[in-house]
Amino acid sequence: MAKLSDWLKANNITQKRFAEIIGANQAAVSRYCQDRVPDRDRMAKIHSATNGEVTANDFFDLDDPDRAAPEVAAE
Repeated sequence: MAKLSDWLKANNITQKRFAEIIGANQAAVSRYCQDRVPDRDRMAKIHSATNGEVTANDFFDLDDPDRAAPEVAAE
């Protein structure tokens, strides 16, 4: 389980490079790193590109019931 921003840092991958890998633009990856939830298709690409280390659940803080659900990013 990892936040996308943490995974990118740990793997020394820039947002720009990761965007190329998943077929997005850098601005979208920046939003995902700020906890915006990708749509289903993009989430599948993130999951695959990170070898399953970043999952849809990583965009939600299920341990904090007071935290509002993140906004789903528009593509």
